[in-house]
Amino acid sequence: MAGGSVSGYACAARGVEGRRQLLLRDGIGHGPVAVRAAQHAADVFREAPAEDPGDLVSRLHGELGQTGGAAVAVAELDAVEARMRFAGMGDIGGAVVGDGESHRDLASPLGTAGAGTPEIRQDE
Repeated sequence: MAGGSVSGYACAARGVEGRRQLLLRDGIGHGPVAVRAAQHAADVFREAPAEDPGDLVSRLHGELGQTGGAAVAVAELDAVEARMRFAGMGDIGGAVVGDGESHRDLASPLGTAGAGTPEIRQDE
């Protein structure tokens, strides 16, 4: 937001059981409210047990009700199995890119983690 000094956009990463998990989040609103939601999402993500992306997004949904909510996405990269899994909720997504070209778009269902009834879809 113009003139703002903080943003609710952020990312986090962790290693679990030989896999790499990435969290993207966009706290709803602007300024400190969005930052609190994004920071809480990061804390929940870092402290969560080893879960697949869909379960992590479900956990985030349950925990973000005490904040203004957020759009969240979790990607998991497994180099041993040469596999990537993705789940999200809200106006957030990703893409599998190779050789400079997008090979597959990963979209999230509309909604807000922390509000309403979630629709969570996990892509592999």
